[in-house]
Amino acid sequence: MRTILVSISDTEFEQFGLESENLTFPELLNIISDELLKQRLQESSILAEKFGLSRIALDEYIGLED
Repeated sequence: MRTILVSISDTEFEQFGLESENLTFPELLNIISDELLKQRLQESSILAEKFGLSRIALDEYIGLED
């Protein structure tokens, strides 16, 4: 097994909700994946609001595909 060192700021440490300075690679991947998912959801929400999709009912949206 190999060990790598990754440096992040105190702000990033808190932002990601890290509780330990020692993580396994799968733990780090999960944390990064969760953060990326949150960012994508926020971007999607902003775009949905911008284009009025946030006010469309699901059945109306599905009907748009036809």
